[in-house]
Amino acid sequence: VLTNELTSELVPRHVEEIERFSKDRRETGMALSELPLLIAVLDVLARKEGDEGNPHSATYSDALYKLLQVCERPFVQETANAKYHSADTICTWLCTTSVLLLSQSSAVKIGAANVLFEFCKQSEKRAAKANPLDQRPNEWTYNQQLFQRSGAMELVAE
Repeated sequence: VLTNELTSELVPRHVEEIERFSKDRRETGMALSELPLLIAVLDVLARKEGDEGNPHSATYSDALYKLLQVCERPFVQETANAKYHSADTICTWLCTTSVLLLSQSSAVKIGAANVLFEFCKQSEKRAAKANPLDQRPNEWTYNQQLFQRSGAMELVAE
């Protein structure tokens, strides 16, 4: 709906679909298997929101902010090791979210910062509960590795 040339001008329909998707996922959380779709939608919305000639950029920034609020929640894993199999996708998501810190809209900047903060905060909570004698990589270590691997830290530092 967002990229089809026949429906690219249907802004109210775009916003309605994104709000419905956000409302559904706000309660249940977003599955890791939906992450590639989320990355594509975030990318398209960021381009439409950042387009200076687009009269609907404020509308898209509101929809983007609502979608980022859903991203603050932990992802739902279908299997116990789904997060480990989705490492590349999570890294891409972290980069996409970091790029949103450069948005024109302050709401989108705040939303992206909250998402990255919550990703790190979830790691800290789990690290505090970890057994110091356990040699397996814990969630905190894994999230740190993902954050470093994604290059999101370099994007944030710029």
